[in-house]
Amino acid sequence: MLQHRDETNSVRITIFDGCISSARIDVNDPKLVVVGTIAGSTQGLVQEYSNIRFAIGNQLLQEVPIEPGVFSFEVPIGYAFPVETNELEFGVASRFQWSSNGVAETTVVHIESISIEGGYNLIWDRDVVCSAPSPQELIEDEGGLLIAMASRCEDDLTDWQNLEVNAWTDNTELLAVSALSGDIRIQPLTDANGEAWVKVEVIDESGNMWDGRFCVNVLAVEDAPTISGLPVLTYINLGESKVIDIEIYDPDSSELSISTSRSWANVDSFGDLIMTPVEPGTHIVEITVSDGTYSEVQDLEVIVTAQPDLTIEKFWENFGKRERYC
Repeated sequence: MLQHRDETNSVRITIFDGCISSARIDVNDPKLVVVGTIAGSTQGLVQEYSNIRFAIGNQLLQEVPIEPGVFSFEVPIGYAFPVETNELEFGVASRFQWSSNGVAETTVVHIESISIEGGYNLIWDRDVVCSAPSPQELIEDEGGLLIAMASRCEDDLTDWQNLEVNAWTDNTELLAVSALSGDIRIQPLTDANGEAWVKVEVIDESGNMWDGRFCVNVLAVEDAPTISGLPVLTYINLGESKVIDIEIYDPDSSELSISTSRSWANVDSFGDLIMTPVEPGTHIVEITVSDGTYSEVQDLEVIVTAQPDLTIEKFWENFGKRERYC
């Protein structure tokens, strides 16, 4: 038996005379296990020459003397196994050597069980073989990919439907990668572009693995600017100013052109919309943001109210005979 199965074992053979016709290393430890009983009379037997023999082919494995009672044994039999192409022939024989005056005797040999234990069924399972996906191209902020991976693989023992597929990427800021039911799901992240590698593992039921990778290129697309925080409607008193904090953003450009449709409405460098209307009524303020390629336009309805100017020209009160004029 190999004492250290997970380590390399060496066998050295030294020959002083003759030659070696064959050599075999048995990594199993099979044993023949036999249990039986002998009953009856054995007084007329010569014990030295009366026995039960167990053999494989021409190899004698064990002799059991014929004596009344229970017998059992186990012996290693790996050395007696034939080569792979030959049949295994197992035999049991009994020998009775009589030395008596001729009185009849009855002897019964009963074998209750014969078994071979300690052997291993060695199965050679080869690694999975797969065809790696070709390089992929995606477009920024558009749809992703679903690549059938398990069906691209072959294994000598495991069906492709039962192969385990794992996938991940080295650039989690560009792609979201996962595996589901033998397929690889690839989704580009928002406002992200560039190249990343997707790594793949395919594992069979015995744990053998194929690994590979492929490149994914996310093509850049210029995004339009956005305006957020702008209400639909606002009220302003004539003669007063109002400031609305809005957010203008463009992931691809920092040089933006901002304009409004009213001279009394402007956007400062902090992104604040400042409005000082000059006449009452309902006005539509159109805000336009352009990065040179794309433009974003939003409208704001402004209701300007004018408060009446009141002047007291005369104030009087009459309590009895007193009068007061202003």
